[in-house]
Amino acid sequence: MKERRNFLRNPVTARVNISHGSFGSLMANTVEISDGGMSVLLDHDRKIPEGSHLQIQMLDSANPHIIFNMKVIRSEGKLMGMQFIDYELQGVRHRIDELVGEMKKAFDDRS
Repeated sequence: MKERRNFLRNPVTARVNISHGSFGSLMANTVEISDGGMSVLLDHDRKIPEGSHLQIQMLDSANPHIIFNMKVIRSEGKLMGMQFIDYELQGVRHRIDELVGEMKKAFDDRS
């Protein structure tokens, strides 16, 4: 079976905090990140249903106060794949493509 992906995945290991009203918070580590989402490895087997909406904070990022609103696309044992919906910063929601565009521009300006 051939997989079709819209975004290039980059292997990245970083600590994240995952939050949801039904279970509170739990820690995980990213496996890979793309412009469309991320895969994380949970510390413990925890079945989080596909379609669930979660809030993620990337604790090792330059701005760990950004809250990413994400949707669970795949949940298999300790591995979970999520899609970016949008993000929040200082209580204001923003489209995810705005953040991706800002990051790419900053990277291009450094090159």
